[in-house]
Amino acid sequence: MDETRSNIISLPRFVDENELEFFKEKSVQFIDELVIDLEKGIFNNYNAYMTSFGVELATIDDVVKFLPTHEGLHLGYSMALKRIVNK
Repeated sequence: MDETRSNIISLPRFVDENELEFFKEKSVQFIDELVIDLEKGIFNNYNAYMTSFGVELATIDDVVKFLPTHEGLHLGYSMALKRIVNK
C-alpha cells in the first residue's frame, strides 16, 4: 500500500457506522412523514418562498422537487470541508 493511501485510512472517522445508520433511518422516516403530511393537506396554506438561488418555490410541489437540490448543497459543503480537513 502506498504512503498516501495508508495516511487516508489512518485518519480519524468523523461519523461512525452507528451514526451513519441513524442518519439513513431518519432520512427514510422524514420521507414517510412528508408523504403522510402531504396526504393530510398540512401544507395547503403554504406561502411562496424565494431561495437564495433565485428559485421561487410557489407551491408545496415546488418545495418537494427542490428538496434534492437543497440536500445536495449540504452534501457538497460536507465534501468540501472533508477535503480541507484531510489536507
